Amino acid sequence: MNDYSWHRKKTAAYLNDSTLNLAEHLNPYERLYIENETSIPYMIGALICERTNRIYGKEKLFELLNSKKELWESLEKFGLSKNNITEELKKELKRPPSLYMKS
Repeated sequence: MNDYSWHRKKTAAYLNDSTLNLAEHLNPYERLYIENETSIPYMIGALICERTNRIYGKEKLFELLNSKKELWESLEKFGLSKNNITEELKKELKRPPSLYMKS
């Protein structure tokens, strides 16, 4: 089993060479994998959490996770839309991974 950093590197490399639109792959039950190991929907969720925590902090991350609103309405509050999610998460992948939750 590989750790998050390993999956993050695989995702970054894959997205650099791909035209995949991440907005189309948010279903956590979708079986879309990089090299049969890295779940793209899982990594999208992880990167959204990482980005939200880094920019807005833990309290806002929990607000996002507990939101009862439609997904895109919730994400828009945190600067993510169907049109920019792929580019924003590619930018997040260029940053070092977050190792802890910001207060």
